[in-house]
Amino acid sequence: MFEIPSAPTRVHYFIEEHSAALQHAALMIGGRPWLRRAQRLFETLQTQSSLHGQVNKEIVAFHHLLTATNGRPHRGSEVVYASSFEPTSSHFEDIKLLADDLWHVFQKECANQSGQIKREEGNAYA
Repeated sequence: MFEIPSAPTRVHYFIEEHSAALQHAALMIGGRPWLRRAQRLFETLQTQSSLHGQVNKEIVAFHHLLTATNGRPHRGSEVVYASSFEPTSSHFEDIKLLADDLWHVFQKECANQSGQIKREEGNAYA
């Protein structure tokens, strides 16, 4: 899967392992625009090992989308697609667990790469 010159990170492996579930969650919550955005992020990670810059922003934004399943969007109208689903359903619980796992792996890897995680809340949905 990876065509990057350096070793893939835990985030790369996590996304590779959970690609289908993450894409399904993006489609279910954010519709086709978020599915395409997630796919672009995954494609970028196939050739890039750094989690800084735009990749960092996209992972943070994706995490925000996945954690908006409680019906209270962080920003924007992304949750409009999820409005037909019950927030207490098992689908949303699975997505929450997946989002938590992604965030945990991302935090650990960013700490390994730079010691800091840039959380640019204001630009998360730019």
